[in-house]
Amino acid sequence: PLATADAVLSQEEKEAGGIYLFDNIADANRYLEKHTKRLESFGYTNIRAKIFEANEALSSITKAKL
Repeated sequence: PLATADAVLSQEEKEAGGIYLFDNIADANRYLEKHTKRLESFGYTNIRAKIFEANEALSSITKAKL
């Protein structure tokens, strides 16, 4: 990934995650596939992920480096 936000962890919900920025959707999908397989190999199930496109107009307001 080009950038990573701090990981989010909820012990109560047994959830963890983060926000990642990629150059393109293909890279995002490859990363998701690779790490889903890795987590499954550790015995994790019910792995959920969402892929969004960056909102460039809003990102320019916060001076995000896209």
